[in-house]
Amino acid sequence: MNFTITRRDMQSFIDYYIEKHAPKLDDLQHYTFVLPSRRAIGFFKRRLLTHFNAPFLMPNIFSIEDFIEEIAEVQIIDSLKTSFAFFEVYQDLTPPNKQETFDVVYNWSQSLLGDFNEIDRFNIDASQFFGNLKAIKEIERFGGNNATELVKNYYEFWNQLPTYYHSLRKNLSEKNQAYQGMAYQLALQKLPDYLKQRTEKIHFIGFNALNQCEEEIFKTAMQDQKAEVFWDIDQYFWENKNFPVHYFMQQHQERWLSKLGRNIQASSNLFVQKKAISIVGTPRKVGQVKFVGQILNELNQEELGKTAIVLADENLLQPLLNAIPDHIKEVNITMGQALGQTPLASFFEILLKIHQQDQTQLFYKDVLQLLAHPILKQAFSKDFQIVETHFKNENVLVISSKELLQLSAKTSAAYQKLIRLLFNQLATSPASFLKMTTDVCLFLKAFQQENKLQLAYLFSFYSLFQKLINVTEEHDYIDNLGSLKQIYQDALQSETLDFKGYPDRGLQIMGVLETRVLDFENLIFIGVNEGVLPAGKSQNSFIPFDLKISYKLPTYKEKDAIYAYHFFRLLQRAKKVYLTYNNDNAGMEKSEASRFIKQLEIYSQEIHAISHQVEGMKAQVFPKKLQQVEKSPAIISQLKDLFAHGISPSALTTYIRNPIDFYQKYVLKIRESEEIEEEVSYRVYGNVVHQTLENLYKNYIGKHITAEMVQRIQKNLDQELLLQFQKQFNEEAIFRGKNLLVFEMAKNQCQRFLKNELKLVEKSEVKLVSLEEKAQINFQIKGLNTQLQLRGTADRIDQVDGVFRIIDYKTGNVQAADLRISDFDLLIEDFSKSKVFQVLFYSLIMENKLQGEIKSGIISFKNLKEGFMNYQLKSGRKTLSDSFDEHTKTTFTTLLKSLICEILNPEIPFTEKEL
Repeated sequence: MNFTITRRDMQSFIDYYIEKHAPKLDDLQHYTFVLPSRRAIGFFKRRLLTHFNAPFLMPNIFSIEDFIEEIAEVQIIDSLKTSFAFFEVYQDLTPPNKQETFDVVYNWSQSLLGDFNEIDRFNIDASQFFGNLKAIKEIERFGGNNATELVKNYYEFWNQLPTYYHSLRKNLSEKNQAYQGMAYQLALQKLPDYLKQRTEKIHFIGFNALNQCEEEIFKTAMQDQKAEVFWDIDQYFWENKNFPVHYFMQQHQERWLSKLGRNIQASSNLFVQKKAISIVGTPRKVGQVKFVGQILNELNQEELGKTAIVLADENLLQPLLNAIPDHIKEVNITMGQALGQTPLASFFEILLKIHQQDQTQLFYKDVLQLLAHPILKQAFSKDFQIVETHFKNENVLVISSKELLQLSAKTSAAYQKLIRLLFNQLATSPASFLKMTTDVCLFLKAFQQENKLQLAYLFSFYSLFQKLINVTEEHDYIDNLGSLKQIYQDALQSETLDFKGYPDRGLQIMGVLETRVLDFENLIFIGVNEGVLPAGKSQNSFIPFDLKISYKLPTYKEKDAIYAYHFFRLLQRAKKVYLTYNNDNAGMEKSEASRFIKQLEIYSQEIHAISHQVEGMKAQVFPKKLQQVEKSPAIISQLKDLFAHGISPSALTTYIRNPIDFYQKYVLKIRESEEIEEEVSYRVYGNVVHQTLENLYKNYIGKHITAEMVQRIQKNLDQELLLQFQKQFNEEAIFRGKNLLVFEMAKNQCQRFLKNELKLVEKSEVKLVSLEEKAQINFQIKGLNTQLQLRGTADRIDQVDGVFRIIDYKTGNVQAADLRISDFDLLIEDFSKSKVFQVLFYSLIMENKLQGEIKSGIISFKNLKEGFMNYQLKSGRKTLSDSFDEHTKTTFTTLLKSLICEILNPEIPFTEKEL
């Protein structure tokens, strides 16, 4: 990936214009210069200074929008102010019984105002236009006299459009304001007077697509010998009439330039010269910016000064900034970052969501998500841990703002102030919410003094909220947080954080439109995907496509041609070009290379070196190495303490499953992190069922169970089950969503268990011996000088027709086959036999308490039809044993000793099993 550039100085279009067409230094003050964008003005000024290399007064230099505002003598207002002006008109013209709320009107008026803007920019007779639109809707009309109220309202809306349009213009004119299109039309009307009053000559520099008003302004000024237009198009593009870059230039030439006796002159012939073009497919945004980072890593300081990164997809800016190598210190970002793409946007989005909720029922996820936001967590990590721990320990699903304030009393004074700011006062109105957000911005400012980027974010959001405060004070339309949310979300996309950099040196990063009239030797164009560049057929408009065509309004075809011009214009002077696109078709991102790449291949020259490459995400894959931990003296000491205290069957089966898990859980004592449970977990479910049955049966320990006893238990089941759910889980969440289903399932399973119990006591003599019976015994291993204790708890021990049953309740699904075994050696080798291991372990530690035949097994609440499933030693289909007889005891004890000796053997490391 070599980016070496031959030393040749490139002549940019601005340089070309200044050298060939700019007036002499003495005449400079007699000219006005108009460029396509404000960004271009800065470059133009610097090139003028370099060219003349002498002191001079800077002449008038305008962007086209500023020039229009200068001629029209009005204030051009933004879309938000236009929306409010339109709603004033809407309220005046719409009967009260048919008026919609501001947030509804705001939603659909954005498309309508966009259409008004286009109609004016293209200087269309609005009365005629809306008359034709009304006629089209009349043709579409259906229903006649039987039309529904909805249909009548629909056509009444189309009839009202001309009235809305003219009233809006009148409303704004009275305030000496205008939206952009209206300003263009006013400028065209006032242009003759403007030209009469001025002696300067106007140079329009670097334009391509013009709306009708711009075209008329250019033409009128040229007819009066007051203006010249300087186009930027390469000789090759100008001569190839079918090339999309040629589209607008040809129209200008044929429609009006020829009538003025003017011809477009090519500004360069550089496209046919030597170029190295690399077309790179790489997966997703991350893959593209990482690849760009690799390219930048190989550039020296001089090459960086001639390099531009152009973002077809401006959402790539944030990941791109993270991928720029650390050694690049001079970066100029000539594009604003929408506030909606900044990390702080999510913080205020969550805050607005919280204040739209019932303040007595704040959802824990929203609260913790807000408090865990990086801008808070970095400054208040210990305080947040206190709050989070409380939520987890108490399994808090909902909390009131009052309770949250009480909880914050355990935290620092600054954190208490923050909690009061965020939650103390219910923001019921947009004004109160916006006041709170500005206070929060000022509060957080003190904790971000070392982070300049965070300070810039805070200042931008503070300014945005102040702007919204001014709007809400001026208008009373935004009367609820829902309306504010819509306005706020739109503002997030239009308001930008402008970066400060080095316009005259270093690496340049910009969007496609910021490249107008600018040129670079080294070009890295990223995100060049179809549907991104160009954007495709999507359009937000009320105007039918055919009507747009008839009135020569721009459609997606013209927009595609505009971006084609910008794309190929950048290429004409570049010498080294990288075009990257996403080639991963997984997910929602566009994965097809742009048509511009295909057109480039068609129109490429033999001298062009075009290469294709596919770059994957480079990740080194390491083969999994099974972990092994040697048993140090310290570990052996811990193991001996563990066995002296008492080892449980679950600990031993954990070792059988995977010795490393045993090491982490019982030696390192690593526990699973506690999480807040929105839904009843398997653990909670099991605890509830176990505790419910224990409480229902505990009064009958030592008694023979009768049918009457079981029937009394059945009557108390619902109340006891509810009580246990309330103790084990969040009471308010039991009867919502999946938790209600879980509650009903637990009740159903317990009812079925009791029905089985009723059947059992009707045909057998059943005595309840004990519940939750704990046992711990000494266990001796010859030659092992270690104190050993075995311990465990049996859920239930009863006696059925004289045979003791040690029962383990399982709320999961257990099959009878899980309790069968044919080879005892599998007990300490195969985790699938862990159920057998467990019930035999219980038999071993309980046998001294039980005098008689012992059968141990499981009752599975997901397999109640099997009833009590006990251990069975099988040989084929023959059952050799189903009780804890002498053979079973001797064999199991021998295997148990072998397992314990292995665990305590310092020569045998804990070795991970491949599961």
